Amino acid sequence: MEQQNDSRPKLAWHILAVLSLFVAACDEQPAEKASPPEVVDPLRASILANPESLDEETYFAWGVTLEQVQRCLDMLPTGDPGNPFCVNVIEGDGWRMYDAGPGLHNNRGEAVWINNRQLVFIARNYQRAKYNNYAQAEGPAWLWLWDIDKGSEGITKFREQPLGPGAGGLCYSGRHLRAVLERDSERTVVLTGPPDDLRVEIEPRKKDRQFPPAQMLNQFECRWQPTPPVKDPYQPVVPLREGDGFLEGAPINLPLVEEQKFLAKLINPLHGVSAAMPFSNGNTSFQCLRYAPFKQAYFTWSCSMNNNGKDFRGYAEQECVDGYWFRGDGWHETVCMTTEVYGHGSKSYYVPTATGFVIFAIGGRHGVYLAREGKVERILIGHSFFSNRYPANETALSPDGCRLAFMTMPRFSGSHFTGPQITWRILDLCPGQTGIQN
Repeated sequence: MEQQNDSRPKLAWHILAVLSLFVAACDEQPAEKASPPEVVDPLRASILANPESLDEETYFAWGVTLEQVQRCLDMLPTGDPGNPFCVNVIEGDGWRMYDAGPGLHNNRGEAVWINNRQLVFIARNYQRAKYNNYAQAEGPAWLWLWDIDKGSEGITKFREQPLGPGAGGLCYSGRHLRAVLERDSERTVVLTGPPDDLRVEIEPRKKDRQFPPAQMLNQFECRWQPTPPVKDPYQPVVPLREGDGFLEGAPINLPLVEEQKFLAKLINPLHGVSAAMPFSNGNTSFQCLRYAPFKQAYFTWSCSMNNNGKDFRGYAEQECVDGYWFRGDGWHETVCMTTEVYGHGSKSYYVPTATGFVIFAIGGRHGVYLAREGKVERILIGHSFFSNRYPANETALSPDGCRLAFMTMPRFSGSHFTGPQITWRILDLCPGQTGIQN
């Protein structure tokens, strides 16, 4: 344990002051749409005015007491008996949020639900008590299981061995889990099978790369399958769930303007479907594709992150950002997603749920917003992590559409997703209503 000495009273005062401001800031209603410079965030202003309050021992979490913060910083939680993680529950208006406490983080968010109650996720355990710099402090990554019905005892190691280099690729479908334990130039080691009967398999890495590849990994089935036939070998293709066919995108040799106008095609030989969809892969609609069991449909939208967000210009002046639902039989529907959050952040990411949309605002008044029943409410201040490749894979939605897991960093200085400030959270949009489905 590090010595606190005379700095403890000063640290305690700063933590209490910032926590009280955090609660007040989160209680306020979103302002009317305005350009980012006109939006004043009282918590951010307070932190900028008192930068000394942002040391490495400060952790911001709405609803967390000073005693809980201090215990979690003094003793590294491990999830072992007698040393649980600091899970806290925050009650809101028609929602509930579970906070894993400081110390669990990863370079990118990866999580899957194996039912409506249990989440498997990848995280490193921050070794603050041992080291003082991030490069040494990160420690190994592990697979964790979070059973949110078990309170502080609910986070335990899903597998007792740490993950190796190149680990990731979490996938779960039809009671089949797939996780890459490690990979190098010669092989990929995967954990695969039903959660109660997992086995380790080794997949050799192919040396003779052909294009298009003979097989590709189906992200919705968590298994390798033959690559769907396409006329142009440079045409992107996404295999869907068994019986739903595949999506075919624009040839990659098209100019960018034409690529963005080229409508994706759903091809499903089982149903005799070959139909244009109302979206293109040119705006990275394929990267943001997700399947929602609660609606038995796929969802996507034009979530382009290219050109430093320039593709988002003009969204704030529109009434809607289009979201797209579709199924393997050719049915599709376009829905209106609010643009109000674009007045508060330079980028926003939408996740459909059983009660509306959860919106992550990046930049400006960054945070997490709920859009439902015609209202937009900010429920969390802070940075949520999305990479430039597959933002749909970095939030995990439970099968019933009620619980959403994501990684967030409530502090405002620095750009590294490391340290005790980062945490995993689960947002429950149907508190008291969620049953267990396997």
